[in-house]
Amino acid sequence: MTSITLPRSRAADGLAFHQTGEGIPILFIHGVGLRSESWYQQVDAFKNDFSVFTVDIPGHGESDLLHQPEPELFDYTEKMAKFIIDEVKQPAIIVGHSMGALLALSLAKEYPELCTAVVAMNTIYKRSDEAKQAVQERASKLAKLTGADACAPISRWFSETPSKQDEYHAELCREWLLSANLQGYGAAYKVFAYEDGPKTSAVSRFTMPVLYVTGELDKNSNVSMTNALANITPNAEAVIINDSRHMTPLTHADEVNHAVIKFLERRLLNTASEKLG
Repeated sequence: MTSITLPRSRAADGLAFHQTGEGIPILFIHGVGLRSESWYQQVDAFKNDFSVFTVDIPGHGESDLLHQPEPELFDYTEKMAKFIIDEVKQPAIIVGHSMGALLALSLAKEYPELCTAVVAMNTIYKRSDEAKQAVQERASKLAKLTGADACAPISRWFSETPSKQDEYHAELCREWLLSANLQGYGAAYKVFAYEDGPKTSAVSRFTMPVLYVTGELDKNSNVSMTNALANITPNAEAVIINDSRHMTPLTHADEVNHAVIKFLERRLLNTASEKLG
């Protein structure tokens, strides 16, 4: 058992989620192999001013598997859209990390009416051939994994000389990965491995505010990808978190939360105030 537990509700279609706070709805979507608790520091930071939802993506945490034997990104996207319609009940700020960022950007493409703003953290965009081969090889091995093998990503996610706080977060991630449903983990990772990020033609037509965030030292969701996406997305900004790897929202929560809140104040809250005025 992890030392952090968020109480869950359950949607009619099998998605497990945590909800707290009141105000503008904000939905947090985690990455492959993780669960709602990976957003615990964002829940604490946003719950006083927002209606905060964290969801276990299909086949993760306490959520049911998707019924498709070989799900695609759109299957996960549809599930998130239905969750917003049925449980959030109004358009929301969508915040995603890694695979969750792909879902956030896919929601913005397929269901823009459900997205008041998007924050995509540590997302991918046009991987190199070498990176594609590496991630696809990892995906092909997942079907043969045991629980212990599932922890392999931790060495990429955290510094080789971690702080005490990072050691704690690495242990949390290890526990989450060890408890993961390997079928759900493998299905989601295969989607993540064979997707190459949002289409340029799609993000260039986004109308909602978009914030891209990544870690300075993230090799696979790197600074060049983030800056390229920000350059082709209207009404977008990019933030690079110094000395951070792939688990930016977990290891550098204060910097991430500050960047997101300031972005929303500039792009969403102030605009709403101006319209009311």
